[in-house]
Amino acid sequence: MKRLLFASEVDLADPEAVGIIKKIRGQIKVFRKYFDTYLLLSKKGEPFLASSDDFLQISDNTEAIKSPYTSRSISERISWYKHLKKIAEEFDYIYLRSFVPDPFSILYIRKVKAFKILEIATQYSAALREIRSRLREHFSLKRYMAYLSSKILFKSFIRSFDLVVCIGDCEEIIKKNSKDFLSISNGVDVEEIPLKPCSDDKECLYLVGVANLSFWHGYDRIIKGMKIYYDKKKDDAKKVYFLIVGEGRKKHDLRELVSEL
Repeated sequence: MKRLLFASEVDLADPEAVGIIKKIRGQIKVFRKYFDTYLLLSKKGEPFLASSDDFLQISDNTEAIKSPYTSRSISERISWYKHLKKIAEEFDYIYLRSFVPDPFSILYIRKVKAFKILEIATQYSAALREIRSRLREHFSLKRYMAYLSSKILFKSFIRSFDLVVCIGDCEEIIKKNSKDFLSISNGVDVEEIPLKPCSDDKECLYLVGVANLSFWHGYDRIIKGMKIYYDKKKDDAKKVYFLIVGEGRKKHDLRELVSEL
């Protein structure tokens, strides 16, 4: 059986990564059917290598992860990439999820000889908009460098991979600069979601979002879409209710957006 290494910069101690970890769980359950699968993540800022069995056990018990989370320094990121390059020699495929392009990632990833796959879970343009928004709110050199590196290095970054996988449609910048690309749906394991009886209400449509309120969930696009729907349908429009369950740094922005529209 071929060996696959699923690598992501997500930290198991990050409280906003709960949803991401659930999606990774769904992907791993499929990958392990076809590959001898291992994961390289982070835990408290340090590289964390686990078999698929160990990861599924750990990620199924979030109470096991209680350490406070802090973002990693540049030296910690370099150490992570070095670790990735070292262990990548033992695998046939490397599947990387949502990496931030910077000189260090490009340097070490290009040295990996295995077949390299990059998953882009959040649209590139949306990620840039979020970084710009954070810069306006609170300028920091770290955020400014992340913005510059994303703009300057993104094309070079995706050229380092044999295949780029997009959640949803691939943007033109990816289609034009990647060796090959593929669009997929999100890695949600529907078997872990209990079904509820459907409402028979023909006059109303209820939408429910349950997640940490982070920009990559695209709740702002749903709210803007509701405005477009009401403007087009006018008196013929059904009542649409969007129920949001969760907390996060985008809560204030979503409240403001609703007030503006």
